[in-house]
Amino acid sequence: MAEFEVQMTVESFLAAQLRALQATRICLPPPVPLGRFSIQLQRIEFGPNEIRHHERETFAVNYRDSRKNPEFPHLTLTTLPADGFRTQIAQQVTLELSETGVIMSSPNAEPPPLIPPITLTLVRDLYYHPAAFGNCVLNTYHSHTEWPSGPPLLPAWVPLDDLQRTIDDFLRSMLVHKSIDFNFVIKDLLPEGFPEIANAGVSVDTTLSRIAFRVEPLGRADDNEQRWTVFYHGNIADHVLDADWVMFVDGGMLEHKLTTEIEKTFQKTEDDLFTLRGVSSRYWADGEIPRVDTTLDGVLRVPLVPDVEVSPRARFSFAIELPDRFVVDIELNEFHQLATALLGLGQTLVPGLDFVFELATGTSLSETIGDVVAGVEPDLGDSFPCVRVTPTRHRCTQSIPAPSIPGMAMRITGCRGLPAGMTITGALPGRPLTPARLAVEASEFAWVPPKVSCSQASNHLLQDVQKDPQRAALLYAEVALDNEGTTPVYVCGVEVVQDPDGVYPTGAPGLVVQRDLLPTKLTVRTTAPTYSAEPYPLRIVVRTTAGIRLVEVPPPPPFTPEAAAVVVSGVQVQLRACRPVPEWFGDALHGRFDLGWIVDPLIDPPGDLMLGQRYELLLQGLKPGHAVSLKVPSGETVLHTVTHPGVPLRLSALVAGPGLRRLSHRDLTLRHHTPVRATSGILDADPSGRNGNGDGMDLDGTAVDGASSDGGGIVIQQQALWAACSLPVPSPCHRLIPSAPWSATGIVAALDDGVTAFDLTNPHQPSRIGMWTKPGLWATCVWQRTLLMWGADGLTAVDGGLDVVVIQQGHRWESIQGAIAGENVLYLLTAERLELRSGPHLDLIDQVPAPGGACLQLVAGRLFVGGRSGLTVYDISDEHHPRTVDVRKELDTTEILVPYDAEEGEVLAVLADGRATTVRLVDGRLEDVVTYSAPPRWAGGVRVGRVLTQIGDGDMRLHVGVLGEQRLVVPEQFEGHP
Repeated sequence: MAEFEVQMTVESFLAAQLRALQATRICLPPPVPLGRFSIQLQRIEFGPNEIRHHERETFAVNYRDSRKNPEFPHLTLTTLPADGFRTQIAQQVTLELSETGVIMSSPNAEPPPLIPPITLTLVRDLYYHPAAFGNCVLNTYHSHTEWPSGPPLLPAWVPLDDLQRTIDDFLRSMLVHKSIDFNFVIKDLLPEGFPEIANAGVSVDTTLSRIAFRVEPLGRADDNEQRWTVFYHGNIADHVLDADWVMFVDGGMLEHKLTTEIEKTFQKTEDDLFTLRGVSSRYWADGEIPRVDTTLDGVLRVPLVPDVEVSPRARFSFAIELPDRFVVDIELNEFHQLATALLGLGQTLVPGLDFVFELATGTSLSETIGDVVAGVEPDLGDSFPCVRVTPTRHRCTQSIPAPSIPGMAMRITGCRGLPAGMTITGALPGRPLTPARLAVEASEFAWVPPKVSCSQASNHLLQDVQKDPQRAALLYAEVALDNEGTTPVYVCGVEVVQDPDGVYPTGAPGLVVQRDLLPTKLTVRTTAPTYSAEPYPLRIVVRTTAGIRLVEVPPPPPFTPEAAAVVVSGVQVQLRACRPVPEWFGDALHGRFDLGWIVDPLIDPPGDLMLGQRYELLLQGLKPGHAVSLKVPSGETVLHTVTHPGVPLRLSALVAGPGLRRLSHRDLTLRHHTPVRATSGILDADPSGRNGNGDGMDLDGTAVDGASSDGGGIVIQQQALWAACSLPVPSPCHRLIPSAPWSATGIVAALDDGVTAFDLTNPHQPSRIGMWTKPGLWATCVWQRTLLMWGADGLTAVDGGLDVVVIQQGHRWESIQGAIAGENVLYLLTAERLELRSGPHLDLIDQVPAPGGACLQLVAGRLFVGGRSGLTVYDISDEHHPRTVDVRKELDTTEILVPYDAEEGEVLAVLADGRATTVRLVDGRLEDVVTYSAPPRWAGGVRVGRVLTQIGDGDMRLHVGVLGEQRLVVPEQFEGHP
């Protein structure tokens, strides 16, 4: 049987499973009343685990038989099922219980346990099955719980049966059936025309030292179930050897791939000089190097020379180029040796043949034979691009990501040839996680000044604060939550309790958790509380995956003269830093304003925990027609915008951290320019600051007054983007869709050749919902809880149950440029028109001409359509009858995005010349808001709640982050700049 297989050592597999379980976000259940008291599960710890393979079971086996099942792909069950043993994991779990009253009487301390910890064994069943589109899934089911032989020591008031039933219910809900994708098949090696998987299974060898996941393609399966019976009984050849894991590819699959591709290559080319009669391939291991020798049997027909039967051989050698490139080296020495021999033979048989041949054909014989040989260009398919290294050697490469199971970081280390086939070897992380230990440290309340923006209103603020500092003062406290182990700990919730007067904040912006993964901080900001009686402390119940704690912050201190002095001086410091702002508006600093600011050690997060920082600038008071640009040290203009009458300027930028474009906020400079022409079209002001007409300003010349009579100001907001995780995708990602029909916190990634859907409920450990192949993906969207995908082979639809459904059978779709769903109408864009479709079968109800259409987007009841003919916006308040509102013909648009932080009604148009501009409707006209020299990377990000997902550089990873609290920041001094 020819198959793919992943084998792991049981030791490595169990260690990875344990790490994945430890890292799972398991929020503790609410307290349960038992008897006269309330019991709280306080901690869960996962201990040793083991593999089991002794429970008898039968397994279905499929093969292809078009007579018994005429519907493609003709899956048919064998007469008898395979027999064998079920694969199970027995996981030790230790539970710690507390009484709720004890927790509430132990502020800022770990409450004592109610009873000694209870240690149980959870038994889970593993099944590995084929899924749609050539995918496979690993299913995990909770089988049963094994309690210790002796009953736990319980207080007399705790009924044992009720406690066991409560714990069993929780464990079943915690370990609910999970189905995750586990795909490792190299799909380019699947039999031609049969991309489906016939059989997939998991088993353990008889020594319980190796676990194997095996996949059998449909085109290679037969009607004999015995091969799978042998597998499920544990008779499995050892391919692992000294690795942690290997991916085995049967030698027959390699032989079939190369034979088929070479036959296809010669079928596509017409050559009168060479006739191919057959191709054969042989896999073999040259030491540890996997090789395939492919022989071409054919006849070479050269005019004036007798036909020659030839059998040249090509040699294919396989290797891994770390970290993830699959390399095929192809040697064609025998082809060149054959050419030399043929030329010599011709000269021997017919002296002067080269001269005669050239007279007859106009080309020398040596050139003709050389052209035949030079024309042998290996072609392994579009996904295996090849380059000529030498005249006799070619190299083909393909990215081959490591097999992926959530929570198991499988890393490729090399390639090895075995007698039966090739293995790609790898390693698994083996360092165990230490138990989580929650550490809590609460500060006391302190009086702090308010944050002051650099605006006109701030000029009167100092006098008001000096008159009544307590009215302006804020109370600030923080609770540091730390983890003294390496097992991840998450915040599941916070709740203010025992606050009879309701004087303390219960949520943002007054009560904020910086991020949900520890270490983190809980910050409290509030005004002076008014109690009905004596002041009382702030009490917060903090729920984490490592336990529940009562946090207590003492009552606020009295407002003393010393506190008043701190508040007044704090406002003075902030206002002093704002002094250069009026000068910047008047160009005393030559239009330059550096975005550096004071770091607040109380609330500024450590940089190594962040994916980036988002900055938002609101500029008020610039005269209409003046321009502002954001520049980097090279002088490149990152973004550019022009002021409009009565409209404040709003700019935002995501300053990226590791993994994205590296740019510090201290590299950014804000520039202010005067206008050079009327405000219409893109770049209405000269971003260099020079006026070709002589009536503007030079950045190095005389300053002009850019502020309006109402005065000016700058408000800067800062927001941390906490790094959560990085998700690999199997092919380049071009678009993210912010919703999925399977999860309120889901996203869909549109790839080169299909889509992948993720659930971001836990952004630190997302789960992959599904992956569907769609060669040459044109467009995708979610329509009435169904994912639609258009490609060269038509339309594929996946419903909320992850089942493939038929929408329009037999319909021939034109090339779809884009698709977007309204409430009752689906809008499809082709290269020539905009189609309106509706109903369960997507019936065509209307169409609008759209020559050169390339992209579309739906925002706030407006449909934007872009292409070579410009950018058009339609009013679709009546979805069935779009009404043109405005057209910008000069905007040759290739993509329309909705940045996650865009104002309502704004879109970002990516232009054919490489620039991008944000536009919005103003009084029925499309106006430019901000212009970029290149599309900003963050513009394609998708926000779901507080979770922001972006496409990383190279398009092969998704970076997931959690947006923190937005706060005002204060510009630091920048005197002395030129």
